[in-house]
Amino acid sequence: MAKQRTASGQLLLVQKTGFTTSETSSIRYFIDQAAERAGVPRRVWLRYWRWGLADSQGVVDSNQRRFDEEAVYRVRRAEHIRRRMDTDLRAAATIVQLLERVERLERELDFYR
Repeated sequence: MAKQRTASGQLLLVQKTGFTTSETSSIRYFIDQAAERAGVPRRVWLRYWRWGLADSQGVVDSNQRRFDEEAVYRVRRAEHIRRRMDTDLRAAATIVQLLERVERLERELDFYR
């Protein structure tokens, strides 16, 4: 369970799947499967994909994009934030992208300490 704090200090708990990175690299879902795993309709998944949140990382099979567990996790995280903070889809996607950027910067700082 990943813990995140909102700007107001509210604690958000987001459950990441139990898959390891090596396991998720081989698991790929078509868009309908990925949307179902994330608990969102296909049209919502497509909106998140357009905004860069659900990246297929260039994996295309027979003219259909395939998504990994990381994409599913990011969409689930955005949906959790959207519901908890009562925001729209675009704001939730932006918040997830900003949180990930902060997490990357924190890891980089930890590396140099």
